[in-house]
Amino acid sequence: MPYDLHSVRSKMLDDAYAELPDPIQRNDNMTALLYSYIDAMILSISTTLKATQIIGSTVAGGVAPPGGPVVGALLTCPPPVVVQTKLSSVFVPPKFSVQMPDGSTRYGEYTPWMRGATEAIDFVVDTAVLSWLTMWLAAALPVAGGGTAAWIPPAPPVPPLPGPWVGGTITPFLFDGLGGGTSLSPMPVLVPKAALAKGIATIVSIDTGGDSPTRSSVVSMSSHSKDIFNAITGAFTTLFKDLQKNLNVIDASGSGGSGIAAPGGIVTGIMRPLTFDVA
Repeated sequence: MPYDLHSVRSKMLDDAYAELPDPIQRNDNMTALLYSYIDAMILSISTTLKATQIIGSTVAGGVAPPGGPVVGALLTCPPPVVVQTKLSSVFVPPKFSVQMPDGSTRYGEYTPWMRGATEAIDFVVDTAVLSWLTMWLAAALPVAGGGTAAWIPPAPPVPPLPGPWVGGTITPFLFDGLGGGTSLSPMPVLVPKAALAKGIATIVSIDTGGDSPTRSSVVSMSSHSKDIFNAITGAFTTLFKDLQKNLNVIDASGSGGSGIAAPGGIVTGIMRPLTFDVA
């Protein structure tokens, strides 16, 4: 079954709240704020994964009887060709509301602080995801096989001859995990620290009703802005760990492998573009 990133949505919210100290409590407005970033993360990463392909993978080795399927061939993959959807392009500002003493409802707005926060989170998360994808390799994974290896057996005095290998495929494997590929990027793990640094460096102008607006960093280490950033990036950390455990590489066609099968069934071949198994 394809991996649905939405399956971890509620846990992302719980883990985000776990980063918030007292006196911040669960409430509708904070939940709306956190879900606005959580949903943008899920949608931007999911859309990116659906558009990204692993192109130029090679197949080598294995064995097969003449006319039979290949078994035990090794797959080597280059980094993916990434088509990234930015978090900010799918971010929907939260809708805040306050019940007034007279019974009316007042609604909040997308403030300069929130615009700055979105800019900072967008930069850090997008950079981390792009680095994670592009710093990935899979070398000699024993996952390729199948198809038909039509090498020609010996028939004296004619020696055995190579023949085509067609219809091969792969067993799905983890993109970044045990028994699968490996990304060397440290950036996803560093997102919480990187976001704080980016938030401190991001300056916004806030209208305080005076003659000129006040310029301020989005994040102050002495205010709850730091805690809110930690909550948002805590949600990302939860999503990333779940991605590592569940994101598989697949041959969606089921027959993307082809090449030459030498006597004994040993294959030298290629795989058509591989993709991610995401819903």
